[in-house]
Amino acid sequence: MIKAIMFDMDGLMFDTEELNAVSWKAAGKLHGFEIPDELLRSHIGTTVENSKRLMLNHFGPEFDFDAIRNDRLDKARRHIEENGTP
Repeated sequence: MIKAIMFDMDGLMFDTEELNAVSWKAAGKLHGFEIPDELLRSHIGTTVENSKRLMLNHFGPEFDFDAIRNDRLDKARRHIEENGTP
């Protein structure tokens, strides 16, 4: 008897990778950082902790990951509220 089914919706049912990339770029720009596409691609499918490590390794300690991530989440949330989930 099947008791549960689990699957990954992000990238399969919902196309959030592009929204996340656009949101990261916009949030980075607000803080004076240009986030390259190749850096964002390295974040796909990883944890928040690993994303933080990747960003700090790339930009250095002046990159306020938590503040920029919060702005990214706000931008993505607003997009979804106004346009729905991609």
